[in-house]
Amino acid sequence: MAKKQKTDTFTDTGATGASKFVSRAWYRFLKYVFHNNSDACITANSRHAPSLDTAMQSLSILDAASPYILKLPDELLLCIARNLDRHRDLVQLSRANKRLWAITQDAFYKNLHTPSNIRKIFMLINELCRRQDLAAKINHINLTPSVDWVTIQLQIANVNHLPLLQHTIDHFRGAGFFANLRDTWSRPRTLPSTTARNLADIYIALAPNLTGLTTHIVRADDDDDENGQPEPYPTEQILPLNTLHLLENHLQTLQVLPTDLCWGPTLQSLRNITLTTLTHLTHLSIPMNALMQNKTTPSFPEESLPPNLTHLHLTPCNKHISSWLEELPIAFNEGNFPHLTTLSLSFPHPSLHTALIHAAQGEIDALDHLRSTIRVLTTTHNLSLHTYVDDDKLAPNIVHELDAWHHMTDLERDWAATKGVEFSTIVKRDQEGKPVQRSRLEVRALLRGSWLLGMLATRRGCGFNPRVCLDGVRRLRFGIVKKVRVMRGGEFGGYR
Repeated sequence: MAKKQKTDTFTDTGATGASKFVSRAWYRFLKYVFHNNSDACITANSRHAPSLDTAMQSLSILDAASPYILKLPDELLLCIARNLDRHRDLVQLSRANKRLWAITQDAFYKNLHTPSNIRKIFMLINELCRRQDLAAKINHINLTPSVDWVTIQLQIANVNHLPLLQHTIDHFRGAGFFANLRDTWSRPRTLPSTTARNLADIYIALAPNLTGLTTHIVRADDDDDENGQPEPYPTEQILPLNTLHLLENHLQTLQVLPTDLCWGPTLQSLRNITLTTLTHLTHLSIPMNALMQNKTTPSFPEESLPPNLTHLHLTPCNKHISSWLEELPIAFNEGNFPHLTTLSLSFPHPSLHTALIHAAQGEIDALDHLRSTIRVLTTTHNLSLHTYVDDDKLAPNIVHELDAWHHMTDLERDWAATKGVEFSTIVKRDQEGKPVQRSRLEVRALLRGSWLLGMLATRRGCGFNPRVCLDGVRRLRFGIVKKVRVMRGGEFGGYR
């Protein structure tokens, strides 16, 4: 009886569970694909993938009595699987029937997330060693640290318990590569993340077709050198480092997470990193602190970024964003980054005007320089610029915001800060919609009606001094005017 129940879970009887589950996942997928008119989720390897019009026509003629998802071709099913939650929807979809289970396996191994348990880690490594076809399907690995990674004790003896590991790595990377890894692991380390690096080396060595990597910046020890300065680790900041040279010829996407998201406060001893050896890297997401943390150690884009970048995402941006962007037009003029077309800036602030005030650092001309730099990048070099606040919320156009800031007085900027509104929403505009400056009377009219803004006006010295003319006004008397009585008694003897 138990065997029959196990068989039924992979037959068409599982379609009922799939249809119940698809009501949520199917709506999410259709909103992503058809409403956005994006065919990027269709795999490049599927030459016979249907077009959007064909897919919509096929959806209109589906039988309502049967689950919609079983009527779709495998290409669209794979698209659905890639856009689902790994831990909930994707698992339910894989349990529907054999066909959906086979399709979800590709989605599971296309984007590999490292487990947080040492037992599951070794189970995954063993599975990749036994199933080299699954290891060859891995396109992206997420190496962000979990809670248990710090306490993992991965020694050479534990690695020897994996009988197929050496054979698989030497098969993918060439004979003797596993021996070189073991020799690298045996060297003394200065960072506390040795065991995590070993795991990252194994994952990368087992994925011959790896094109994307999500990693983080390693937190260094708080040791000081002889001069009392924090000891930097300029060559051991990105995890993993040992096998990063393996990815130089085929890594296309790299996402480096900020340190404070993984290990606590941001590094104070972080030096500028360099990724110029990754010549095939086209998409890079990296925190601003990894490129320029302070003005004492300037950073030049051509010395830190890959030469063939097409998309650059700085998240989160720090207060030195204006100083770093000033070097980017110079790099363009020198012939660097010929393929860079998109620049995204993510600020950790709740609004864009707060981020701009933070970037100004109290300097009067800081935002003016930032405005001119961004105009050169967007007009002269045709760079597409996107701005985000709260790390992932789309913000207003930063060019329009800086133009509005340029045409506002200090009092108007303070008014916007107290109200929590963007500069572009309160700036005065002409008939063509271009921002213009307000007169003093218009500024006073803008501030009228708020006691807090009245206090700001008093603090700024914008006092109200009316001029009243009373000429020609008739004098009025109220009541009876009494005469002053003088008592007798002489000049000094009496009183008035």
